[in-house]
Formats: sequence, C-alpha cells, structure tokens
Amino acid sequence: MLQRIQTIYIVIFAILLFVSPFFVFVQFDVKHTVIQNELNVDKDSKNTTNELKNDEKFYMELKQMSFLPTGLKGDINILPSNYTFPKYIILGYLVAVSFSILMLVNFKNRSKQLRFGKLLYLIVFLTISYMVVESYNMKSILDDQKRVKVLNQAYHVGFYLLISSIPFLFLANRGVKKDDDLVKSLDRLR
Repeated sequence: MLQRIQTIYIVIFAILLFVSPFFVFVQFDVKHTVIQNELNVDKDSKNTTNELKNDEKFYMELKQMSFLPTGLKGDINILPSNYTFPKYIILGYLVAVSFSILMLVNFKNRSKQLRFGKLLYLIVFLTISYMVVESYNMKSILDDQKRVKVLNQAYHVGFYLLISSIPFLFLANRGVKKDDDLVKSLDRLR
C-alpha cells in the first residue's frame, strides 16, 4: 500500500482538505461609520438624517472580517442581528476527507478507488463553488448595511489550500488508473 505513489498523493490530498477549514477562506476590509454622542454611546442606526447634533461625534473605523468554514472572525457586531452563519458549510470538507480515507483504505479494489476519486472531484468542486457563493452572500449582506462599506475582498490561505488539493487528487487518480491498466494487461497475458 505505501509503496504506491498514489497513496502519498491521497494522504497529501486528505491533509490539505482537513487543514483548509481552519484557515481564512476570504477576508473583507470594511469601513464602518460610527456616530457617538458625548457619553461615547453609539447612536441608533435608525437615525437616517445626515445632520449631526452638537453633542455627536462622527468617525470611521476600518475593520476586518474573516470568513472561515468553521465560523466568522472579526467584528461581527456590524452584521444584522438576524444573521445566522450556515452551520452545515463544513459538511463538504468532512465528506471529502471521509471519502479520501475510504479511497486510501480500499487500495486492493482499484475500481472502487477510481469511483471514489471521481466522486471526490464532484465533492471538492461543489465545496469550492458553495464557499465562493457564500462569500459573495456575505459581501452582499455587508454592503446592505447602512453604515458599512466593503473596501476589499481577498481570498486567503483556506481558499488556496482547497484549490491546491485538486492536483493531488488528479495525480492519485492517474496512479490508480495506471495500476489498474497494468493489472488488466497482465491478466490478458495469462
């Protein structure tokens, strides 16, 4: 099992998938406008007039919010009170890691390994697309806030770890296919 190169590729693929949810997927740089009265209490955001009273101060804060598959980091007070983070977002990662472990332990059944490998392509691409869609949803939620403006949206390590796992899956599938073709050609010679 360990003498096969595709086993190493599957292990690297599984490690990358297991580690990537713990890193930031996308980070937002946010400008938050704050109006405080003389007691340094934030004013209610329902006040839609642009005029400041005598006892009010107006300033802007630059904040960062990070979007991870395991949750949000940063100042989440700028989000609406009814916002809930989708708890099932980590499911794609967990399913992909479990299928990669199944692919690893079924080293004697190459056809099953190939099926798991093809299924892993679908799972990883669905996870990537779902994470990208959720990050754009987060950006639109931030943009809908009255005193919040998104200045920058940048993908970080979690995104690139997820993307970099795909070539290792390709190499593992190619190695399994090569072994399967070799065994089939030897069976024909007998």
